[in-house]
Amino acid sequence: MMRNKTFVDMAKLFKVELKHLRKFHIDQLERCRELLIDATKAAAKSENGKPVFYTSLKRATRSGRTQAISIHYFNDVSGEMHSLNYVASILLNLRLDEQERYVIVRASDFRNGKSLIWALSKWLAFGKRQRTDHIVPKEL
Repeated sequence: MMRNKTFVDMAKLFKVELKHLRKFHIDQLERCRELLIDATKAAAKSENGKPVFYTSLKRATRSGRTQAISIHYFNDVSGEMHSLNYVASILLNLRLDEQERYVIVRASDFRNGKSLIWALSKWLAFGKRQRTDHIVPKEL
C-alpha cells in the first residue's frame, strides 16, 4: 500500500481499480515531472539564471523526527505564487497533511527545505550523474 493517502484517495476518485494503481502511479509520476519542469521554466530566476523555489517549515514534532514543509515558487509569467506540495509528495514518495497544505518529511531524510529542493532537482535530469543544483532553494 502506498504511504501517500492523498494519492490513493485521488485514485479512488478517478475510480482506478487496485490492479491498475501501479499504472496510475507511473502516469502521475510522469505528469508531476512535467509540472516540475514547467515550474522551473516559469519560476522567477536568481542572479545565475536558475529557478528559485521557496520552502517554509510549518511545524515540527516535539521529538524532531518529522517536519511539515511547504514548497512554492513565484510564477514570473502570471505573477502568482504556486504550491508544489502535491508534485513533491508524488515524486519523492512523501505524504501530505490532511488539508494538503504541507509535505510531511522525516527529519533524518530531509534536514531542511534545502535538502527537499535538492531531491526534487534530481527529477529534472536523469542519468548516472544527477546534479542537485538545478534549482535555487530559499526559505520563506
